[in-house]
Amino acid sequence: MVMAIDIDAEIKSTVQARDFGTRYELLAKVTPDAIYYWDMRTNAVTWNHGPSTLFGYQEREVESSLQWWEVRIHPDDYDRVLKSLRNAIRFGNVHWSERYRFRCSNGEYKHVYARGSIIYNKQQEGQRMVGVVQDIDKEVKQQEQITLLSLVASQTTNTVFIPDADGRIEWANDAFCHHTGFSLKEATGKHPSELMAGSDTSMDALKRIGDKMTAGIPFSAELVQYRKNGESYWAYMTVTPVLDDDGRVEKFISIQTDITEKKQFVTQLQEQNNTLREIAWMNSHELRRPVSSILAITSLIDKDSSDQATNLRLIIMLQKSVTELDEMIHRMQSKLKQQEDDLL
Repeated sequence: MVMAIDIDAEIKSTVQARDFGTRYELLAKVTPDAIYYWDMRTNAVTWNHGPSTLFGYQEREVESSLQWWEVRIHPDDYDRVLKSLRNAIRFGNVHWSERYRFRCSNGEYKHVYARGSIIYNKQQEGQRMVGVVQDIDKEVKQQEQITLLSLVASQTTNTVFIPDADGRIEWANDAFCHHTGFSLKEATGKHPSELMAGSDTSMDALKRIGDKMTAGIPFSAELVQYRKNGESYWAYMTVTPVLDDDGRVEKFISIQTDITEKKQFVTQLQEQNNTLREIAWMNSHELRRPVSSILAITSLIDKDSSDQATNLRLIIMLQKSVTELDEMIHRMQSKLKQQEDDLL
């Protein structure tokens, strides 16, 4: 008597399970992420290399219990994460995900993104969960930095704009639009020189700026620029290149300050110095000449002399020297008055 039993489905299921297990083991080894398997019936958790490679734990430090994972969640995230996980199982969700901070072996916390797939039995009771924990610490901190820099750039009174690697404006803050009169739409895709260069803008300075941007090195410069309404102003700019991982320029960050008043003040100081030097020269050279003449003439006048014609000529010469001295004094007073007016 021969009895034949169809075990084809069972064999195929066994082969599929073995193949699945092999693929899981390979994936757990090659992935840079932390992969976990949680058996909800025994509360045992199995990890791949993730706790060691991502968080610095020795293999002997990693316990096969859910509590080992729980106690390393940041205190500020703890209640939210566990409540989210319990609710996902309670409501029969197949997928679960959360962002939180996880404590590393050195006591520091890393931002992570955890995802998992929950497997239920026929009674919709959670049986197993397979998932992955990704290290997103670098991305989160970069985003926080970007958010902070965006806040600074939007609130500062300095004009800030970001050109791409070719020098074309990609973004500008509100202060740029308010100060120059150009809207972000008008500025986007344009070289700054297309918008703000004019007749008094130094071509040599523009060339030096272009050379430094091509070289990808940070620099500062002073330049005459123009607003949309044609009004000129002096700008002090600092330009910093942003490099990719290969050291190539991705974009630039340009911060500019209006230094027109400073330039005008410096010009006034220079003019005042020139005036003072001119007055000092007049005092030491021109003013001494008529004074010397007056002293010489007065020494020649003889009140007791009978030669009245000579005395008359000396008096005329004296009058001329006094007039010349008076004119010089008035010139000096005029220059000093002009200097006071300029300060006002």
